[in-house]
Amino acid sequence: MVKFVADVAVNTQKLSELSLLSDFTDMKLVNRSHTTLNAIDQDAGISFRMEGSGLLYNGKTPYAGFIQSIDVYSSGLQYELSGLNIPVKSMDKYFSKNFPSLSKKIFSSNDKIKGSDEGDVLYGYKGKDKIKGNDGNDTVNGGKGADTIKGGSGNDTIMGSGGADKIFGNNDDDTIAGGGGSDTINGGAGHDTLTGNGGFNTFVFNTALDAATNVDTITDMTPGGDAIDLALSVFTALSGKGVLKSKEFKVGTHATEADQRIVYDDSSGAIYYDADGNGGGAQVQFASVSTGLALSNTDFFVV
Repeated sequence: MVKFVADVAVNTQKLSELSLLSDFTDMKLVNRSHTTLNAIDQDAGISFRMEGSGLLYNGKTPYAGFIQSIDVYSSGLQYELSGLNIPVKSMDKYFSKNFPSLSKKIFSSNDKIKGSDEGDVLYGYKGKDKIKGNDGNDTVNGGKGADTIKGGSGNDTIMGSGGADKIFGNNDDDTIAGGGGSDTINGGAGHDTLTGNGGFNTFVFNTALDAATNVDTITDMTPGGDAIDLALSVFTALSGKGVLKSKEFKVGTHATEADQRIVYDDSSGAIYYDADGNGGGAQVQFASVSTGLALSNTDFFVV
């Protein structure tokens, strides 16, 4: 498992600095030991701090051992890679690959990827990855495998690709798309755009309701296949956990009976929560789906 941590904005598909490690000829090597190797490419202005095991040298060139972590510097720390196990004798071939082939090789297992506080492009490739965008307007793609993705702050674009992904937005306006698997998508607060993209997807609503700032759009809600999860801690007037009771669901513009709590306006696509049914309290919109859907109470689950 590789762990990647960025300190400045990065694109994990284009970690071009690493290609310098395919040839140590023009590098200045300092602080060499059996476990540590610092290398500086003065022309490129890039330096590397590498840790490993069994490192041996022929003159200034390492020829044996394994590299297990790499820190990359250029006017400060750029990013850190750990959890590696690269044979020194294979470094020339390993790091001479073109991009994104090298990135695909590095991130080929169940990896942990953490972005910077700037706008990153993060790609997980294969494996059950855990990816966190942190601050900034990030673009995150989990790649193949059942990934867990958290956008962090910022207006992020998040894609699950293949596998049964768990995707979390934040307090801003995110664009989130699942992949071919059965994904769990939680936009968080903000006006989010959520797309399941095939599979039996679950869209989660568990943040404080606010029609002005927190209405998510589900672009491809499929009745009888996808599900909408409603947190009882937010939708407190619902009678209990499990499948939404039929008496608590209404198709129309507003509740007409006291027990009706979730209202789907099939002419506008708006979905509302009404805490007191046909009482004096106002209904609050929390989601928007396509018009004319055959939604029923069984498409909603109270959790």
